[in-house]
Amino acid sequence: MTRRIVVTGGAGFIGSHLVDDLLSSGYHVTVFDAFGRRGSEYNAAWLRDHHPGDRFTVVRGDVRDADHVCSVVRSADVIYHVAGQVAVTLSVDDPRADFETNALGAFNVLEGARRSGRRPAVIFTSTNKVYGRMDDLATVEEERRYRYLARFASRSIVLTRRRVKYSTSAAVLPTRCRCGVSLEGYSRTSRGRDSRPASVNGDRVTSRAT
Repeated sequence: MTRRIVVTGGAGFIGSHLVDDLLSSGYHVTVFDAFGRRGSEYNAAWLRDHHPGDRFTVVRGDVRDADHVCSVVRSADVIYHVAGQVAVTLSVDDPRADFETNALGAFNVLEGARRSGRRPAVIFTSTNKVYGRMDDLATVEEERRYRYLARFASRSIVLTRRRVKYSTSAAVLPTRCRCGVSLEGYSRTSRGRDSRPASVNGDRVTSRAT
């Protein structure tokens, strides 16, 4: 039987690429998204055009709505939690909305998985900032990139234990955004999907997690 997968934030930049891959692999995928970010409507339309049929479903909703989250994940075998409030400016202007979307939203997804009784795997994205600063590693700025003087030692990812334990498997996937003059790639935006070099803003010194 084909696995049923729910992707929260599945109409966003990362989520839509994940959904594209999952649908191409033959899974049934439900996207749960608030469509609050520019380009998300286009991403959903692109997915519908490229994956017609009944294996793809879009549900408009907010992860802060616990009952709605529970109803959507009730029959899921796997849940990818990609939804989140990522704008630093909004986190300053409206910290409550930022906290409720990111912290309470994640709690609602976990609670929905627990209440479903199906013990679905829950996979959610994080940030490379969970590794902390690398004060023990020096860097050298070269003409086109930065280089570490020593190689990374691999670090294990540890989920923080909460007071509430959930009887479902979970994993954290740290994400990283790299900037540099040699950065190239493609994006799916309101202008379409293409392979033109990405625009780079800044002097390659300042970085931020997204």
